[in-house]
Amino acid sequence: MATYEVTCELIVQRTVWVEAKHGVEAELLAQQMISKSMGVKETEIAVVNATRETTHPYQFKLGPENK
Repeated sequence: MATYEVTCELIVQRTVWVEAKHGVEAELLAQQMISKSMGVKETEIAVVNATRETTHPYQFKLGPENK
């Protein structure tokens, strides 16, 4: 048996949640977060989809009103 150094390339899809003022800022923040966690350049990350979180029209807050 021998030890080999093997380099592999693959495409990975990641979803992150960011707090942003608008969509463009959200995309940039997401690229920065993924860049740091994956160890790649921000320019190597493509944004596929960015959607704003919305609440469901029938979603109610059932907790105490004073909070």
